[in-house]
Amino acid sequence: MLAGLLCLVADVAAQEGRPVLYALTPGKPEDTAAIAAHIARAQQITGTQPDSAIALLRVALYRSGQALYPAGIRKGLQAILPLLSGPEGEALLQRELWLCRHTVALEPALDVIYSGLGKLMQLREQYDKAGIHYLNAIPVAVKYHPDYLATVYNNYGALLSLLPDSVLNVQRSMYYLDKAQEIAGRDNNFRILTCVYCNKAKLLRSLKRYPESLELAYRALALAQREHFIQWEMVALNNIGDLYFNMGQPDKAIPYLERSLKIEGTGIAPYYRNMAVFTLGEVYYTLNDMERAKRYFSLSLDFAREFGISRDLIESNRKLAQIYAALGDYNKAFHHQVTYSHMSDSFRNHEVIQNVQQLEVKFRTSEKDRELLRNKLQMEHQEQALHRKNTIVALSVAFALLAALVCLFLYNRFRQKRKLMLRDEQIREMRALIQGEEQERIRLAQELHDGIGGMLAAVNMNMQAARKDEFSHKQELLDVMQMIEDTTDELRKTAHNLMPSALLRKNLGEALQYYCDTISHRSGFCIDLHRHGDLEAINPVYVNMLFRIVQELIQNVIRHAGADHVIVSLEKENDRISLMVEDNGRGFDTDNRGFGFGLENLEYRVRTLGGNLNIQSESGVGTCIMVTFARKDVTLSATGA
Repeated sequence: MLAGLLCLVADVAAQEGRPVLYALTPGKPEDTAAIAAHIARAQQITGTQPDSAIALLRVALYRSGQALYPAGIRKGLQAILPLLSGPEGEALLQRELWLCRHTVALEPALDVIYSGLGKLMQLREQYDKAGIHYLNAIPVAVKYHPDYLATVYNNYGALLSLLPDSVLNVQRSMYYLDKAQEIAGRDNNFRILTCVYCNKAKLLRSLKRYPESLELAYRALALAQREHFIQWEMVALNNIGDLYFNMGQPDKAIPYLERSLKIEGTGIAPYYRNMAVFTLGEVYYTLNDMERAKRYFSLSLDFAREFGISRDLIESNRKLAQIYAALGDYNKAFHHQVTYSHMSDSFRNHEVIQNVQQLEVKFRTSEKDRELLRNKLQMEHQEQALHRKNTIVALSVAFALLAALVCLFLYNRFRQKRKLMLRDEQIREMRALIQGEEQERIRLAQELHDGIGGMLAAVNMNMQAARKDEFSHKQELLDVMQMIEDTTDELRKTAHNLMPSALLRKNLGEALQYYCDTISHRSGFCIDLHRHGDLEAINPVYVNMLFRIVQELIQNVIRHAGADHVIVSLEKENDRISLMVEDNGRGFDTDNRGFGFGLENLEYRVRTLGGNLNIQSESGVGTCIMVTFARKDVTLSATGA
């Protein structure tokens, strides 16, 4: 009987494409109420007895696995991870990941596991691995715990804000943080809402939008104090202090950073505490108080060594090298600079190598400084003499270069005007081609609907009269009538795809919503449509083209991406239209693999009409395609459409 049961499990797992877990211990499931009580007891004693709390939570996690209780695994992990070091947390998450991926009943716990692994990879600055884990968490949360999407979107948005600055990364980061804020606000999830405010404040600070950043940081601080979120209170204080420092007001930064260091309690990540220490070092360095700056950077270095905070370890050595060099202690400055160079990937940079060489020279040749200064003065006298002799030659060359630049400017201006004229002509030709295509689509749709559709309807009406009579082949007549009705329905759908009725009324939003809902219903995967701005004010030329672009991109996802979730975002702001289509499919390497004919044709048409198409994709991560038109004629009131 046991062999038969194992065969049955193997068949089910094979159908779902999963490896079979034969190591499940048979027996009576644990009482889920008892597991929940273990977790609740551990949370009560976390502040006073962290070791006992960890032991209770480990027992709860083990029993949750035996009882096939995913809620116990999720709650247990959320309680225990803040109490563990990075390596301990990763080992625990990897064990639970293996168990939940090989056990169908435990699959709902995967969102917390993936999110936890993503956070650990993010703190280690392994951003590619962190992004993969966050993207893996999204479909699990969508399927089982939609309320947890706020946490995942917040983490992913924060990760995107750490990537190299670009308009696209900033837009994507703010997009996911906005979604996290919307969900957290709807569910009154104040912890995630506080975290979102902190992350948005940091993102706006990087854009130098200081007033907006400061407002969000104060909002996060007020919410953290009200709800007693001590870790996020510390983060908010750090953000405010860092903001005042970046705004050139270091004196205002000091009280907030000192308040941050006075916060005590368990569950505070060492990274956030050391952030305040390091920033205080920068503040005192800016105020030229080298002794205090040295003390705080030394404390930051010790803290970073203890908890393995790589970024602070590198930057503290760099700052200490600068301080000791300013104090004239070249021995220690050289030591810290060499340590920094060995640890940082940027030590090969010419500027860093030059700094190391300069410190080494100062360290080994400090007794020869006076002689070098005398030689330098002699060289300066010689350079002044040469400068006087070469002044006339330099002026002549300058006038010649100026004349050449003027000629080059006039020539380039002529070429630019010619290019613009050719570009406008191409745009007019492409618009005429697109308008001709759309008119042909309308004509075909009307002929299909009114012509062939009307004929089929007439045939069906005539047959309706015949079905009232009794004769030997009546069933065959009914079958033919059903076939005619099915053909009429397919004909109507084809005509609507060629030119939806909402699009004929120039209502782009309704047409896109109907199309996305229809595709989602037919294909079985999720399409999220987000619309922003006054879409009814878009020029009809762009209305038709945008609808066709969305059709083409979604069909590409269906045919090639293997995705189960697509996000379509359309925004109009003044004279700018932005369209984003993002999927979580298999993706592709844009460096080693050419685009298909469909994407090449789409890119050609977009660029010919004065737009821009950007494709970002990685294998196993998904694809994001951005289409942007920034022209005065995108609005309905513009002339020259």
